[in-house]
Amino acid sequence: MIELQTMQLKDVPLVTRWRNDKFIRSISRNKKKISLRETKNWFLDLKYDPLFCKYNGRKIGLIVFKETDDFIARWSIYLMRGRGMGLGTKFAIKALRHMFEFKNLKYIHAMINQSNYDSLVFHKKLGFRKFADCDQDFKLYRLSKKSFQNRFN
Repeated sequence: MIELQTMQLKDVPLVTRWRNDKFIRSISRNKKKISLRETKNWFLDLKYDPLFCKYNGRKIGLIVFKETDDFIARWSIYLMRGRGMGLGTKFAIKALRHMFEFKNLKYIHAMINQSNYDSLVFHKKLGFRKFADCDQDFKLYRLSKKSFQNRFN
């Protein structure tokens, strides 16, 4: 069973390890190693609490929503275990539904590295559409609340 659980300050060491995972660093804009202090400061500065994905009681991923405007947030998703099992999609739908319903967001943005084919396919499957070019490597994709509700409700 998939559940969402709010990240707490005690989870900073685990999340720091995840953020420094070799694969995660390779597809991120920031390629440098992230310190425990940086993760703690990052966590304390977020408006929306990050959400762990738990599968059968075990933390397997994290979704972070960063507010960019009154009704817009940008998300990042880290799935550390269970890739290829469909858990990321189930986790994402549950987290997106939570944010659209309870946080009154109208749009969710995702900044995607164009060389990360799996992420592109994943986001398109959820209904994200290309919105803007950020630079040569990264593009901004957008999902509207209305589009999400039409697709998953």
